[in-house]
Amino acid sequence: MACRLAGHLAGRGEYDRAVGALEAVDADALRSARSREYWQKYLALLRARRAMHAGDLDAAESRLRTLLQGKPDSLEPDVAFAADSLRVELLTRRGDLPAAFAEVERLLAENRAGDGDVALRARLLLAKAHLYDVAGRPARGFSLAMRAAGLARRARVLPLLWQAVGSVANVLTGLGEFAAAASLLRPAIPRCIECGAWFMVAQLCSWLADAHVGRAGAEPSGSAARALAMAAAATALRDAFDYYARVGDVGKQCETRAKQAALARALGDDDMVESFSAHYLRLKAAKPASATNWQGSGAEVT
Repeated sequence: MACRLAGHLAGRGEYDRAVGALEAVDADALRSARSREYWQKYLALLRARRAMHAGDLDAAESRLRTLLQGKPDSLEPDVAFAADSLRVELLTRRGDLPAAFAEVERLLAENRAGDGDVALRARLLLAKAHLYDVAGRPARGFSLAMRAAGLARRARVLPLLWQAVGSVANVLTGLGEFAAAASLLRPAIPRCIECGAWFMVAQLCSWLADAHVGRAGAEPSGSAARALAMAAAATALRDAFDYYARVGDVGKQCETRAKQAALARALGDDDMVESFSAHYLRLKAAKPASATNWQGSGAEVT
């Protein structure tokens, strides 16, 4: 339970509190080898994810490699899946999409063969849909996102449902159905906020901005409708940046600042273009906060 609480706190960007929750575990609870190993692996997993969000992909990969040392079956199913998901995300951020696709396909095959957990299958379908989006072929992920939404709804896993709705909306944006995409995202975002999943909220806000920009492009230049859509896009991007900042995801903050600069350029606001561009460069130049700088007093994973 302490590990699950730490995972929830880390998902909100509260890494120090997450470590505190793990360090507060009574020593008697860690006397058995299995319990202590689970505790150590979970701590390594949180450190790896924080390093990835901070932009230190090498440190994240090193932590992940440490986590996966030993026999593969030594990991509990939830930690194993979290580690596999982190590996896919790392491969995606490094731009190695073929390897990421292969990993997701392997996990889906294992899930089918073992009559796996419905929620895990929904997560994998969404991961595959996301890879198609990164590869520039979002339409290929439409059926995957719809299947994931159906699974999440039947399993009553609401955070996954809102993520799937966002994925469907993103595909609709890619197909030019901007109004439909926005109508899906607007009610999903506050419900996602209720779940406390800040990274997902940021992603939905970014997708909402894309939909609003698409709507603006379909309106006549200088019209009130175009101005309203551009203003809505600017608000959505501001929210996306704030939530990415909460979880400390430097790469996504850079991506959002680049979008804000492009939007400001389209609006003819040179001062904001300069401000967003300068902040983008500062974020890119900043030295990543390595996982080794986030230790707490907990035991190292060996």
